[in-house]
Amino acid sequence: MSREMEDRLRAAYQAKAEQVTDRRLAQLRAERASQLATLFSEDVPIARLEHPPVQLDSRRHRHSRWFAPAVAAAAVAAVAAAAFALSQPGSHRDVPAPPASHLSSPSASASPTVTNSPSPTASSSTSVAAAYLPAGQTGVRADVPWSKVGTGWRLVQPSDVNGTSTTLYLYDPAGGRYLITDQLPKQAYFEAWSPDGQRAMFQTNSSGSPDTRFQQLDLQSGQLEAGFAQFEGNFLSYTQPRGLAVIVEGMVQGAPRLLRYSTDGTPQQAYPPTIDGLGALKTTVLYTPDGSQLLSAAGDHVVLLSNGGELVRTYSLPRSGAQFCTPQRWWTSGTFLEYCQYTGYGTLYLQPVDGGQASVLVDRNSSIGLGYLDARPLSNGDALLTLESGCGSAGYDVLHPDGTIVPLRLPVGVPAPGTILNLDGDLATFRVAHGCGAPGSVSLLDYNMVTGKTSPLLNSDGIVRSYPSDN
Repeated sequence: MSREMEDRLRAAYQAKAEQVTDRRLAQLRAERASQLATLFSEDVPIARLEHPPVQLDSRRHRHSRWFAPAVAAAAVAAVAAAAFALSQPGSHRDVPAPPASHLSSPSASASPTVTNSPSPTASSSTSVAAAYLPAGQTGVRADVPWSKVGTGWRLVQPSDVNGTSTTLYLYDPAGGRYLITDQLPKQAYFEAWSPDGQRAMFQTNSSGSPDTRFQQLDLQSGQLEAGFAQFEGNFLSYTQPRGLAVIVEGMVQGAPRLLRYSTDGTPQQAYPPTIDGLGALKTTVLYTPDGSQLLSAAGDHVVLLSNGGELVRTYSLPRSGAQFCTPQRWWTSGTFLEYCQYTGYGTLYLQPVDGGQASVLVDRNSSIGLGYLDARPLSNGDALLTLESGCGSAGYDVLHPDGTIVPLRLPVGVPAPGTILNLDGDLATFRVAHGCGAPGSVSLLDYNMVTGKTSPLLNSDGIVRSYPSDN
């Protein structure tokens, strides 16, 4: 073969190889573009970044001496493109924002004086934390899987014979706990968990001062607001649905009044001291879920007020002879539990908020002869009844759906009558006294009233609040 012919064949061979290489490179670019588009869709987890290596079929690509370097270059370019895309703001579309029912960064309107953002470690936990702490173990605020916080979580402030401690813990459903802060003011009392799940309200009554200070703690950052003070104040309720304001009781011109403040302490509303034709407005508050109205009591009757204090509805006494009635809690979204005091004992009713006819939940004397003060529904259709007494805990009964009432079977180690500090669904937290005033003489025990399971919660006294969706 002549040199001229050999040169022509070599040139044709090379041109064909380059044509195959260009076509394959174009194909690879299209495949990578498709993979990256899929990677950043909202349905695919971030782990899709770990793509398996491209497998080349040597039978189809015989000219590997030219093709292999081209594939390597394309792979490097694709990895660089993915890294660049991940570094851009807003590129993490595959990590959804936490649902509204979960903890998230506080809004300016919700916590106006909080300026510190959550720690980087705490923020990164949103997408990587996959498990709770084992029961009995303690982590720190940065370990909290914030996107998982919701139903079944609780806030606990320990206390002892000297009063409440300066610490607050967040407990997960598995029994692990996370230290949120150990810098609370001395004698600060944990009053409520905000409806949006982001903040906790504390009330402090300083010795020698008639003023009460109210302060919020941002749970993710651990920042405590400066708060505000009210003369002889007492916390009653967050507003609904997000808790952007609070209702407190305060003394105004020598009489108790319902007062509403924004969470930064700006006065918003002083509710009327009396309701025409009914009498004095009581310091009882139960907000409707949308926050537009609130239940209270005036004179002998339960009343429904607008958020601005206007009378919307007066509820008739369920039957004659009631000394007074008061709203206790929401039973369903459209029905509240109403307690009415009659001569000798109390009766519980289920009252439709729209003003329909109330139905009796329980209307009989208890075993100690004073009726029932409160009730909570359980998941199996039963209701936990709180016996009324002159002072202190008198114990609990269980109302079955068929109307029969039996005493609550207390967990082992809890002496009668028992004191329930908190009820989270079916989970009751009992205060167990082991002595009289000595350190370590009180502990907290969890007891599931449907399954019978028990577990220790705290080796001291304390305050326990359920996640707000369960309150």
